[in-house]
Amino acid sequence: MFNLIAPVAVAAVACAVLGCNSSAAPTPTPRAPELRLVGDPGTAANTALHDVPFESPVTEGSIMLCVTEPSTATLASVALANPSGAPTGDIRVSAFAVRPNPYYTGHQFVGDARQPLASIGDGFDPSAEQQVSGMCPADNAPDDVQSKTSELAVQVTWSAGDFAGGRDLAVTYDIGGTRATALIPFGIWVCAATCPDGLD
Repeated sequence: MFNLIAPVAVAAVACAVLGCNSSAAPTPTPRAPELRLVGDPGTAANTALHDVPFESPVTEGSIMLCVTEPSTATLASVALANPSGAPTGDIRVSAFAVRPNPYYTGHQFVGDARQPLASIGDGFDPSAEQQVSGMCPADNAPDDVQSKTSELAVQVTWSAGDFAGGRDLAVTYDIGGTRATALIPFGIWVCAATCPDGLD
């Protein structure tokens, strides 16, 4: 009779040393954490402010941010992506800051504020390190998840043109040892007089 035990034992040792093909599914690669807007990432928002004097800072808030995986995003810069204007509009983000979701801290969300960001207070400190660590919540997420999201406020200043702005914010951040830029679909426009139709 043939001895079937020895060949099987040899094969088992070879698999242990050299490895053998397996039908088991490979372990999925963990998703890299990202910074993004709370809610549907395909939903865009725009705001347009009329009668804004040159070099007079205005602050826009209510921009809620979160991270897609457990991590902390440290914001490095915020800018208007592909800014434009007419005839030679010039606009820049001159300050930015984040704070915990104000709904859970007794503060009001910042809408259109015709004042510098630093003067708003209530948890905003443009001179501090700006970090977002709240996980992106599902629609029915409990309060202890929703409360950890962050409100971003940006101060913009402009110096020329009839109007100027952009339809997205480019937020550059560091996360997990990597630098990335998130395109946040939140447009900001300022106008010397009445804003043209279609900006907001």
